[in-house]
Amino acid sequence: MPRDDFTCVSMEPSSAPAGATMAQALFLGGFFTGRALCSGLGRCGLCRVRYRGLAPEATATERRKLGPDRLGEGWRLACQHPVQAAQLLVPAGSGGGSGAAGSGPPARPMDVMAGLVLAVDVGTTGLEWEAALDGRPVAHGRDLNPQMGAGADIVSRLAFAAGDRGYLRGLLLDYLRRVIGRLPGAPESMCLAGNPAMMYIALGLDALSLARAPYRLDFAGGARVRLAGDLPEALIAPLWGPFVGGDASAGLVHLALARGGGDYPFLLADLGTNGEFLLAAGPGEFWAASAPLGPALEGSGLTHGVLAGPGCAVAFDAAPSGLAPVTFSGEDDWNGGVSGTGYLSLIATLTRFGIIARDGRFADLAASPALAGLAGRFGIAPVRGAPEAGLALSKMTLWASDVEEVLKVKAACNAVFSRVLAAAGLDPWRLVTLDLAGALGYHVRAADLEELGFIPPGLARIAVKAGNTALAGALDLLVDPRALELAAAAAARARVLDLALDPGFEREYLARMVFEYVS
Repeated sequence: MPRDDFTCVSMEPSSAPAGATMAQALFLGGFFTGRALCSGLGRCGLCRVRYRGLAPEATATERRKLGPDRLGEGWRLACQHPVQAAQLLVPAGSGGGSGAAGSGPPARPMDVMAGLVLAVDVGTTGLEWEAALDGRPVAHGRDLNPQMGAGADIVSRLAFAAGDRGYLRGLLLDYLRRVIGRLPGAPESMCLAGNPAMMYIALGLDALSLARAPYRLDFAGGARVRLAGDLPEALIAPLWGPFVGGDASAGLVHLALARGGGDYPFLLADLGTNGEFLLAAGPGEFWAASAPLGPALEGSGLTHGVLAGPGCAVAFDAAPSGLAPVTFSGEDDWNGGVSGTGYLSLIATLTRFGIIARDGRFADLAASPALAGLAGRFGIAPVRGAPEAGLALSKMTLWASDVEEVLKVKAACNAVFSRVLAAAGLDPWRLVTLDLAGALGYHVRAADLEELGFIPPGLARIAVKAGNTALAGALDLLVDPRALELAAAAAARARVLDLALDPGFEREYLARMVFEYVS
């Protein structure tokens, strides 16, 4: 690349907290904001930098991800190395050089517009917002969370925030200012719905109680706060427990209001970086549990993973001519990116045909002429990139490590699903609906979840793609007087299962590391 495609950065050990990686130090310098980095797993490759002068010894991960030519040119993954004195060439477009978060000018003065409100779903991976005027939507947007450079999962985010709470908070507040600047006026109020970790970071609270056992919730939401002098008052959706947040409670409120008091029992599965299962066994009987799923369902941390958007594959069809990607709009050309639901669809299809075994391993195509012929018809060829195997498809390679990440998510979902139903004494077949929200809320195919064992057999028929229920519920909390009362009552009555401290949960998780539902 020409030199103009890079920004030259001087790094010193004093430029980041002790123990930080080069990627984290660059993030503190304003780089990698809004990028879906994989929390140091070395899979996404988005933190590539080029060393001027002697580069550190390459790790095994870098050797597989970058290859000998790029390594010889001085390219490395910033997440793989501790901060050291070095001159780095950081590729242009990594979002750098803007200075510290929150250091920009305050939001431009705007007249408050009567009846205008702003709802924001503060996800670990993505941010989605909607503005409404007198109850009618007038503007909408969706972006990656600019905090992603600190790590794609909740644990990484909390660890980073423990060293510098103000930086991540400033990124979010600056984002809110930019959103408000695009509206026709200043909102009268806004509502933030998110998991407890995201809310603690947004409020600048000490999140130590969420980061280590015994976990506890010191702030339960359901209150109005002032995030900054130039931002409107914000309602924080009620938080039910250390890992069951306002995104889930707002979603439950939205579904309960939509049902008008009937159609119980139903289960809301809000599956994103954090998986939350909320069971409404009746109008006043609520059960909840959660599990950290990591960013795979959001498309982050997987080799070709991207947040769902134009050009990416959100599903795959087994057509006579081979595996056909289904793109985000259904009409745009596939750009090679694959969303979380796209990975689920691809793996479910290959599992259905036996090319991937139920234990997640690739079948030995050389030992089975029938499977080899089927793979050939699908345009699949086995490849090996030390130290792992993969399947080469058009525009992508499905690596064994990607399948393993999805299998981990499946095991956690299966374990929490069965635990919640067992705690309530409810058989799966008694559910009226299974409402799928979060990263799966728009594009997931319930048949794929059933094929892979995320949900019990037969439940695909009652599954509903509910969209972003957290955002819809946050808007309800602003415009429907019944919503806040219902949210407070549900929070008071909810029974939250604390699986994080249950020694038996790990055993149940490991027993579910297969692509089939385990009761």
